[in-house]
Amino acid sequence: MYTAYRNPALSYHPDETGTEKHGREGKKRAERCPQRSGRATVAPHAVSHALNRTVILEYSRRIDSLYLLAVSLMVMAAVGGCSMARPVVSFVPAGPLQQEQSYGAYVVRTYRGDTGSYEILRNSVRVHAAQGHFFRIGGFHEDEKNTSPLVIGTDITGDGQPNLVVAEWTGGAHCCFLFHLFAIGSQFRLLETIDAGHSDRIDFENLDGDPALEFQVADWTFAYWRTSFADSPAPMVIMKYQGQRYRMALDLMREPGFSLDELDQIAARFKALPDWEFDPPPVQLWSTMLDLIYTGNMDQAWELLERAWPRGISGKEEFLTEFKTQLRTSPFWRELRKLNLGSRYIAAAGDGWQADVFEVIPGFSFN
Repeated sequence: MYTAYRNPALSYHPDETGTEKHGREGKKRAERCPQRSGRATVAPHAVSHALNRTVILEYSRRIDSLYLLAVSLMVMAAVGGCSMARPVVSFVPAGPLQQEQSYGAYVVRTYRGDTGSYEILRNSVRVHAAQGHFFRIGGFHEDEKNTSPLVIGTDITGDGQPNLVVAEWTGGAHCCFLFHLFAIGSQFRLLETIDAGHSDRIDFENLDGDPALEFQVADWTFAYWRTSFADSPAPMVIMKYQGQRYRMALDLMREPGFSLDELDQIAARFKALPDWEFDPPPVQLWSTMLDLIYTGNMDQAWELLERAWPRGISGKEEFLTEFKTQLRTSPFWRELRKLNLGSRYIAAAGDGWQADVFEVIPGFSFN
């Protein structure tokens, strides 16, 4: 029932196995309009300059209200660049054309040479373009599916508008994979860039019957942690488009835990593994702990560790401290706290759980 997402076919190299990365900017998740990888169209300093210019014009030159309105509209265009389509003129294809797909007034093309690039046109006017290592329309493995929910023009977010997904591989051995989600209806805009980490295989599918498609991705917080990448557990996370971006779908993540008999049997199996003699605890143990936490069964994760750890083996407290510290670095940390709010350990905190839900677990404080 609980199986960690353990390094599936992630060594996808469309053209070569090089590790160079081209043109990828740092992640900007906290911004209102996530920037695409590659060259940003509107630089932050340009927006600041435009705003300052508006103030100077208003107070120093006392121009009439009509001119102020025009200036303000230009500033709004700069600030809201990801919701208002603007022509992109400084684009040179990275190489020969690889893909071309169209929907209504929109055409998207990908190119590949030593590096990669793509462009999106609306009514023959380029409204978006980016340079990088490798791009593909839809997902990386869509050709393997009989049907794909990522066909250009599919309503992915459930708002009745057509969408487009462009997948990006930054060029590492098995990292990193980004998925750029666009609205291509009456208005064009970049809705979100989803960082899938090491996962080139992602799935959009309808899990609850409503119009929106859920997005399933692995959480790679524990990649290389106390083990090789091949053995690194990566729990699956189900995300739903809500509040203008994809968030963890708590109701779809919850699953029933083990019975006490099942927990005893699993603990006994882990206790008998030979790994305790070399580098305790075995990765299979804390992989199962992660699966329990990511399905809303945190109580059982701690209980399993207690039952499985053999007497006479030191290092439990040290491991637990390191495990919790690493868990707290997950990009889904806040949602994980909410997912496990029903825990008997957490329930004792009442309304104060927001400070740190783990403070109420006897002997398991993060602090």
